[in-house]
Amino acid sequence: MPNKFKFNVTIECQKVINTYANCLKELNENNYDKVCSTYNSSDCKKLVKKNIKSYIECETINQYFGIQELIDNSIVEMGLSCGKTENDEYCPIALYGKSKNDFNVDDSIIYETCKSKSCRKIAIDSFKKYKNLTENSNSNVNNQKSIKIDIVESSLDILNSQECLELISSTKILNIFDIKSIFITLIAFYLFILT
Repeated sequence: MPNKFKFNVTIECQKVINTYANCLKELNENNYDKVCSTYNSSDCKKLVKKNIKSYIECETINQYFGIQELIDNSIVEMGLSCGKTENDEYCPIALYGKSKNDFNVDDSIIYETCKSKSCRKIAIDSFKKYKNLTENSNSNVNNQKSIKIDIVESSLDILNSQECLELISSTKILNIFDIKSIFITLIAFYLFILT
């Protein structure tokens, strides 16, 4: 388990933190798919929605300080790194992060992200959480894959734009046409065989 999840807390609270650490492991080229698979599991998805302070073992403020920020920062990184489309493929922003090892994305990656409703939601949630973390004056979390706040704001503007929503709609229409094309081709092939 990474040292970043070791705290001077009670044994009981550290056990709770360890459950988070199991879902929020460090990503590298060798473990990327495995770590993302774990993070995207239903158990981890349920866990990361809960605040560490909601556990009785970690309810005292002295134990809590800084821990939730670290967890939230890791959730941002994992969301952007491991996000998947409705077809269980990595989101464009995840593919970019996987190949570039940073999140200094340009607008084209964000517009590609708009084409999937799932990816768009993951990106919005992650960027909002990151923005809230950076605006928090107590935030001392330092992340290797840090995101510049101007990129976050620009990305959120694009993701919340009408143009982005239209990309989701046009992608759905294209998918419907693809299905219809396949269906028509199969019928034509079937009719050709019968004649």
